[in-house]
Amino acid sequence: MLSFRVMPLLLIAVLGLLAQTFGQFPVFPSNIVIFPERDFVSLDSFVEYVGQGLTVEVSRTNVGVIGSATGVVSGGDVAFEINHPGALCWGDGGGLQVTPDIQAFDTVTIKRGDMIVARTTAQNGFIISTNRVDNTVTATGFVDETIPTANIEVGIVNPDFRTTTVARRDARAIVGDLAANVGYTSNIVVTGTTFVATFNFDDAAAAEYAMAGAFSLSMWEFTDAAGNGQGLTISEFGEVGGPYSALCPASATSIAPLLPVAAVVAGTTLKWSPAQNVAGAQFPLTGYSVNIIKQTTPKQVFGYEVDAATTQIDFLLTSFQNGDVISIRNAQYYPGQVDQLSAAYTKTFTVVNSLPTLTASPASSATALVSAGVVTLSAPAGIQIAYTFDNVPLLDVNGKLTAESLIYTTGIPITGTVAAPTVINAVAFNTLGDFSAVYTGQYTAGEVTPVIAATVTTINVAKSGDGVGVTVSWIAPEDLTILSYGVKTYNTIDGLQVGNEVIVGTLSATVTGLTVGTSYQFTVTAFNTFGPGAESAKTAAFVYPAPSDVITITRAQYAATDFRVRGTGNQDGAIVTLHRVNPDLSVGFPLLTTTNQPITGVVTGCIAGACVFEIRNRANNPANPGQIYVVSSFGGIAGPVSV
Repeated sequence: MLSFRVMPLLLIAVLGLLAQTFGQFPVFPSNIVIFPERDFVSLDSFVEYVGQGLTVEVSRTNVGVIGSATGVVSGGDVAFEINHPGALCWGDGGGLQVTPDIQAFDTVTIKRGDMIVARTTAQNGFIISTNRVDNTVTATGFVDETIPTANIEVGIVNPDFRTTTVARRDARAIVGDLAANVGYTSNIVVTGTTFVATFNFDDAAAAEYAMAGAFSLSMWEFTDAAGNGQGLTISEFGEVGGPYSALCPASATSIAPLLPVAAVVAGTTLKWSPAQNVAGAQFPLTGYSVNIIKQTTPKQVFGYEVDAATTQIDFLLTSFQNGDVISIRNAQYYPGQVDQLSAAYTKTFTVVNSLPTLTASPASSATALVSAGVVTLSAPAGIQIAYTFDNVPLLDVNGKLTAESLIYTTGIPITGTVAAPTVINAVAFNTLGDFSAVYTGQYTAGEVTPVIAATVTTINVAKSGDGVGVTVSWIAPEDLTILSYGVKTYNTIDGLQVGNEVIVGTLSATVTGLTVGTSYQFTVTAFNTFGPGAESAKTAAFVYPAPSDVITITRAQYAATDFRVRGTGNQDGAIVTLHRVNPDLSVGFPLLTTTNQPITGVVTGCIAGACVFEIRNRANNPANPGQIYVVSSFGGIAGPVSV
């Protein structure tokens, strides 16, 4: 069985630095846990980086990085998680906007900036089937021959085990002879690459609960001297992958290349911007279907099929006429299928024969050197623009656009230096193929304007669960650059700040050291790599300790088939109901389903120390109300918040 021991913090830091030096396994109590079926990664501890951002990258041999996210280390047992309910999404913190399909042999690397903190490789093993005969339950599966048999464990989790002779929520098995445990015996036998885990339960109820439980195969890459399994992969039988929330990026298995965003015509030349493969997507672009659709009756279609490297053709099948529709579709290969065509990028062709002219802002020349962050090109209405960088030719010997030229759609970022400036060559042209003079300008990069973190606008304040402070919570702004938050406390008598700013990497913070009977206000500030954003507006005055019934909203999400609101309370059994928001922001009437039923939930878990509620309605939802209040039957009110 995996063992867990406490190590002195100084030793943790020293071993952590050694792991950074060699870029190897995490050092206990830090760990990387991979759940490949759910595309879920959990980071344990990494306490030496508390309050700092760490980047998690998933990479694949011969492919590169296929998924990434950046989170702030919490300082608790779990540093942070990715793609798990309530946790980060893949792509958060500026990572690739895709949920990777994590597979065996993928590498998960933890970085602080460019420094590798730790890494591990997803192990190759999984459960194939489960079976029960009387009180004996077996799990059969595959385990790669490279994994030491001492580094595997099969588990079954079902909270109902607690009501049986097992007397705990899980049962475990390791390789070796049958071992006695409370309520059962178990072992694993490995033959080649096949394993069979056997659980002999003392009573039939436990065997029944086992078959209804969650089976998993745990494999770890390395066992340290203290017996801790490091670099852990947990393959979960029957689980499926993809984003845990509709708000997270789509799965790599379902993302198609992005369509072209522009097409231009110059005489007989048809050119389009290349489709973009989404980093981490599994099935890339293989070609294009390019057509001109004549608006006749019936419609006539003229076209070509070309490979993915082609973004320009000499269209000789027909001439371009007013009203023709240019249609370009991506072709994408899926294993076991022929190429599938995407939806179409379309553009209605209009003849433009006016004189082409071109303007650059700021202007430069082939001999001047101008500093700029972005260069903007412009031309009269209907006139098109193409450009190249440095010495890449713009027009060929026949006076036509080269295949290497790019269609101008938006400002061009400048990265050049005085020693190696960015050279832009640009030309304007009409649909007949008449070109302006070629513009050439040299540029060096201008100063980078910091991206200031967004401002927090929705804040809740409540008495903390232990009664010795105030919990300030908030809804995250739509800003992927945010790494942490700071909470400030103000005395409402003189408006001065009280105590130090509390810095956290989560969406709530506990403020302590408050005086009973004193009125306070709180603000929240978001931080990213450029520093703090604007401080939020102060909350309403809050007299400590809090009133007897406090409701907070931690999540509000609307879909026609899934209206979900989550939050916290402090009165067990309180009925919480969704209400509309009046134009003056006061509490409106209860929000009703299309069958005239209120949408409600219940505060639970207070006895266990975590008072929470979830209001979730999957059918007969009304139209999105835009904003809501949550009203408790004990008198507490939270809101308004946007949905």
